[in-house]
Amino acid sequence: LEVNLNPGEFALAEPGTMVHRGENLTTGLSTGGCADSCGRCCIAGESFIRVKYTNPTASPEVVGFTPNYPAKVFPVDLARYSGITIKSGAFLACLNDKPKFSYRFARPAAGCVGGQGFILNQVHGSGVMFLNVSGTVLQKFLAPGEVMLADGNSVVAFERTVTYDVRFVGNCLMCCCGGEGLTNTVLR
Repeated sequence: LEVNLNPGEFALAEPGTMVHRGENLTTGLSTGGCADSCGRCCIAGESFIRVKYTNPTASPEVVGFTPNYPAKVFPVDLARYSGITIKSGAFLACLNDKPKFSYRFARPAAGCVGGQGFILNQVHGSGVMFLNVSGTVLQKFLAPGEVMLADGNSVVAFERTVTYDVRFVGNCLMCCCGGEGLTNTVLR
C-alpha cells in the first residue's frame, strides 16, 4: 500500500508495517489515550501503540505500508461504514482519522466457535481504514432477508447492519470428516 499524504495529512499504522517513506515525514507514537489503547490491546487484539506519519511540508509526501504477514490490503471508507466489525489483527492503517474501537459481545455459541471470539471489534471513524486480508477477497452485499454461511476464520469484517451467529454443519460424520469443522458462521 502506497499512500500520498498532502500537506498537513497523516496516517496511523500498526508498528512495523512501514516499508518506505519520504524523508520529510515526521513520525511519532499515538495511543489515542490510555483507555482506548488498553481496550484495543487487551480486548481487540490490536497493538497498544500506533505509529503516526505526518506531512509537515508544503508538498505531497509518500509512505508505504505492508501487512506483517502474507496478505492483501483492503480499503474501507469509515465515513460510509463507521461501526464496521473487524476481526482481531485485521487493522493495518488509517488515513486522516484516529479510529475509535468499541466492543460488543457475541452470543456464547458464536463466541466459542464463530472465528471472531467473544468480543467483537467495532471501528468508528471518518477516514479510510486499510485491513490485512489473507486469501481470496469477497465483498458481498446481502439483500434484505438473505443469509450467507461462511467459514468462521474467513470472515474479516461485516457492517453494523449484519447479524452474526453460528450454525452446526450437520451430523457427527460431517463434522469429523467433512473438513468444515463443527460450525459455519451465519451472516444475515
